[in-house]
Amino acid sequence: GGSNAPADQTKEYDVNIQISEQAPTRAGYNFMGWAVSAAAAAQGTVAYAPGDWYDGNADLSLYAVWMANRWLGETEMFSFANTASAFGNSYAVSDADFRKLTDYVYSGFANDTATAENKVNAMQALRGSDWLGSCYGMAAAAILDKQGGIDFEQNFDRDAQTLYEVDRPVDNEQVRSAINYYMLAQKSGLIQLKGAKNGDPTWNRILQELVNATRRGDLIFFCYTFAGMDLSDWTDTDLGHAIVIRGYEWDAANGSHNLIAYDNRYPDQECIVRIDGGCTYGYLQYTDSNGAVNRPAAHSTAKTVTLTATISKGGQSTTKTFTVTVQPQECNNIHIWGKHTHYASNFWNWFLCIVCFGWIWMLWW
Repeated sequence: GGSNAPADQTKEYDVNIQISEQAPTRAGYNFMGWAVSAAAAAQGTVAYAPGDWYDGNADLSLYAVWMANRWLGETEMFSFANTASAFGNSYAVSDADFRKLTDYVYSGFANDTATAENKVNAMQALRGSDWLGSCYGMAAAAILDKQGGIDFEQNFDRDAQTLYEVDRPVDNEQVRSAINYYMLAQKSGLIQLKGAKNGDPTWNRILQELVNATRRGDLIFFCYTFAGMDLSDWTDTDLGHAIVIRGYEWDAANGSHNLIAYDNRYPDQECIVRIDGGCTYGYLQYTDSNGAVNRPAAHSTAKTVTLTATISKGGQSTTKTFTVTVQPQECNNIHIWGKHTHYASNFWNWFLCIVCFGWIWMLWW
């Protein structure tokens, strides 16, 4: 299926020919490249990309390789939002779940009891602290349920057929404990980090790897936080957020890679992590479906500013105005929230988690 296929090409004997750079399109799918047979296309085996060269002298038929551009479906995400009312304003975890997590920590630090105790104490402190969000737990649970690491419905809410139908945590203690279990796991010390800071030589390469992994259909556990946080210990969980990259689209109009995100604050919205194209991979922006906010300049004292956001779709648009007080913070970190709009300025840190409790790729600004 698809449209916009390139025209047939004629090759002269012993003269190399460049395959058309025109890429076909198909609603709901990404074009991955060309295979040399229908069977290879069905297996996702790409032999040529648009613009590659062919040096053979035999006739060649190419078959489009497609990949669906959403690999976490609408029913594979929680229906409830990451709010205090949904969680009963609590990081409650059952004693049985907490013992299980504690056992993992002591096993992981078998030769360092003091460190294990510190990690367990940190988890216990979060367990009893004021609720500030369970984004990490919700993102981890969605990915693990999709990948078969846990069967959330079977284990915690047998009346639910899909993750979308699972009870709100405040209405189901098992659901709340399961999600908060992964929230507490942030402080376990069992998560390995590797990353790159914006401006470092590896920054652009890591962004490109993120795009490539997403295009391959990998679910990406993507988190961001402020500069200056101790990411190895996750001591400032109130200043971070976790989302799931669940799809990909190429934005030809803007020349950017649009990574489609599940943000558990807005369960029925589609959010986008936008990375510039053109082989530079130096710019990253996160926005939800309502658009981006232009950040006002930083000041040494509190500054009240007016943000004007114009939201357009099709031939219609509307403009809203927000009054925001920007408070000074250490290291000039600025966090500005517009209604349903989030913009990553140069003062934000970003890092992405590829595998829960495995390696985490970390990006920060």
